[in-house]
Amino acid sequence: MLNLVKERLIPLRNWFFEEGDASAAAAMRIAYGATCLFMLWDLYPVMDLLLGHGGYFGTLDPAYIYPSGIMNLLFHYDSPPALRVWFWSFVGVAICITVGLFTRVALVTSVFFLVLCHERNPFMVFGADGILLQLSLWLPFLKAGRVWSLDRALRERLARPASRTIPLWPLKVIQLQMALVYFASGLAKIGAAAWQDGSAVYYALNSSGSDLFPGIMKQKLLLTLMTYGTLWIELSFAFLVFWKRTRWIALASAVLLHVGIDILMAIRFFGVVMYLGLLSFVQPSEWLRVQAWAGSWFAVRPLQRHTGVDSSGVA
Repeated sequence: MLNLVKERLIPLRNWFFEEGDASAAAAMRIAYGATCLFMLWDLYPVMDLLLGHGGYFGTLDPAYIYPSGIMNLLFHYDSPPALRVWFWSFVGVAICITVGLFTRVALVTSVFFLVLCHERNPFMVFGADGILLQLSLWLPFLKAGRVWSLDRALRERLARPASRTIPLWPLKVIQLQMALVYFASGLAKIGAAAWQDGSAVYYALNSSGSDLFPGIMKQKLLLTLMTYGTLWIELSFAFLVFWKRTRWIALASAVLLHVGIDILMAIRFFGVVMYLGLLSFVQPSEWLRVQAWAGSWFAVRPLQRHTGVDSSGVA
């Protein structure tokens, strides 16, 4: 019996601790940096309102503040100049992450800056913020600056290139987290009467409205199918995404789900974070094919521009 258990666990261990090309880690790094920049761009116009001492929330009751001071710097220093020091420092860190400069330090620093924002005003934190923070915790363990980065360019200039093969277990953790997010969300919905009778999407859209498709509220059958389709996607995702034959079906279904939410409900920032998490399921071999395609495309374009000859040799 023990040997049988070991035989079952060995493939799982090999999957979790496998190594692969750093392109998947680099893609996550770039997407994460861009996500942070998008979040900051969205926050800037209302930063003083949401985080400032004289804003909507003001200084919170100390009863809600943890005693550890370093995580509450924005509580103690929430003047407009102090907020801008935090904001533009975070922008600089996000840019470093995106271009891959001082990658490991920048990723660790971004976690600290995210926590500062969340602790300053926990009342504005929602699901997407929590998922982004969870993803950010594992990215520093990835050697995400090995390719597609200024760090690699600097290493090559110093004749100290690092191997492209890296451990992928932090990506596996992110994948497991994303699978659990969908499965837990599906389980939470399935016990509610509105999801059982197929009316949940109707009530969700009725409360938020849809400027693009105002007539959709009359399509009761479509709304019912969308309700059950959402349940199916969330409950089946964890079982389909780890099987090679159905992985892209699960990913495409999840993307369509979030595109629909973005279009019909316009929940700011939620879809962006979920797309970032879904990106972890793209394999290194697939990113290498994207890299090869991009390399061939950029190689052909200068030829066309300077000689007037296309890739087939026809002028």
